[in-house]
Amino acid sequence: MPALSPTMEEGNIVKWLKKEGEPVLAGDALCEIETDKAVVTMESNDDGVLAKILVREPKTLKMIRHEFNTMES
Repeated sequence: MPALSPTMEEGNIVKWLKKEGEPVLAGDALCEIETDKAVVTMESNDDGVLAKILVREPKTLKMIRHEFNTMES
């Protein structure tokens, strides 16, 4: 799960707002995530179909941190 705030280390999936097989548009609410400070909505980044829910609620997940390096050639 992507981190939804800079201090977030884990989050709980509270509720799925879309069902398997349901079409989604970029910006649609997918699920509610409980962070260390609040319950927030995770939105879709792209248009598509929610093919399969692999993690059911309630479930605590670790956050994924992306680090970007700039390389010059």
